[in-house]
Amino acid sequence: MWQRLSKSFGFVRSTLRIRDSWRDTNSTIPESLPWRDYPEEVLTNRADIRFENGSGFQLTISVRNCCNEFGSRCRIDNVWYGRDGDPPIPGSWPVLAVGSERIGLLELQQSEQTNLNLVTGLPVVIAGEAVTRVFLMANASDVAHAFRVDPRERFGPPAPAWQELTDGWVNGKVQKLSDPQLAERIQAIADRHGAEPSDRLLHSILGQRADGSLILVGIHGALDQIGRWLVKHWNVTKAFVLDNSGSVGWSYREPGDNAERLLLAGPNQRSKGTVFLALDVGGHLRASAASGLTHDWDL
Repeated sequence: MWQRLSKSFGFVRSTLRIRDSWRDTNSTIPESLPWRDYPEEVLTNRADIRFENGSGFQLTISVRNCCNEFGSRCRIDNVWYGRDGDPPIPGSWPVLAVGSERIGLLELQQSEQTNLNLVTGLPVVIAGEAVTRVFLMANASDVAHAFRVDPRERFGPPAPAWQELTDGWVNGKVQKLSDPQLAERIQAIADRHGAEPSDRLLHSILGQRADGSLILVGIHGALDQIGRWLVKHWNVTKAFVLDNSGSVGWSYREPGDNAERLLLAGPNQRSKGTVFLALDVGGHLRASAASGLTHDWDL
């Protein structure tokens, strides 16, 4: 069962969703978008996350897309949390399965047979194949992940492009359009506004290679191109997006550290969120490439 978190839709970008989310209240609907309705009491500060036991070498990764974006959900103690009203995601999508002593990526349909905690996200590699741009346009609820648009007009066309693309995406999902149909619809909106493909956002991506090892990548670019790069150069078989842009935040602690060391973040990074992945890495981290950290985490 998908359960509501504090009667919330998370980060609301659509005028359609904001009206629906306020249907049972007497409050005035906010006029400005995007709009966040998570109260402070359900948010956690990344710096406050610490293991009571363990080696003392801790890597903490923000997963702020979770409960905020379509397909980005989590299962904790066999209870699912996600955006209210979203349909189930396909069983072929990769998910992160986390236990007390093991971690790895599985297909959702495989993970449902376990009691492990799960985190899902927008895939960039499924079963060894990079996803297509059509897939991304049809499944990225934040249209900025597919098109270079911004509600504050910091880049791209004026804000109405962002809003029309967002509402067009939500309408398409409500109408249960196929991926090609939805992609065609929002591409037509983008063409009318002169919105170019998104190719500059910072992404935090978790993947698994053919040998079972995990790779965590912080990288700028277009998500479909990143998926092809992961398959070609890193032999990645499964991968999905944890966070994007200002939501990205990786921090690291060693034994005796009083403060976290920020490893990766966007210029407008936010330290609070609903979901984080905290890992006891057992020793000093090493970077195997400028764009990634690898570790022998096996499921």
